[in-house]
Amino acid sequence: MLVWIGTPLFLLGAVMMVRGWVYTLSPDGPMAQKRKKVNLKRGFTTDMKVFGRKVRRLGLMIMLVGAVVLGWYRSQVVDEAMSTRAPATAPAPTTPTTPTAPTTPTAPTTPTAPTTPTQP
Repeated sequence: MLVWIGTPLFLLGAVMMVRGWVYTLSPDGPMAQKRKKVNLKRGFTTDMKVFGRKVRRLGLMIMLVGAVVLGWYRSQVVDEAMSTRAPATAPAPTTPTTPTAPTTPTAPTTPTAPTTPTQP
């Protein structure tokens, strides 16, 4: 679900950054001239270098938000994959390497036969 939110935000920010670079690097170009007319009608600045810098900054912020959403989604996918993975097998038990206290031998026990009642 987060991929469908993060990807468009990232792409929108990238497009805005490119547009900001176009306004900044060629303030007298045809694209900048069209935007200058629209800015004049709406009351924004007509200095395309300043406007391009603002568009670039906004594009960068939107792009960073999209990248954070995508990164968070990716970390969640990795966490889910780690939790569903089969657990690793435990290593075989080994004998202890530290010496233990000697044990005292116990007397052997003799098995006794079960007693059954006898009939007279």
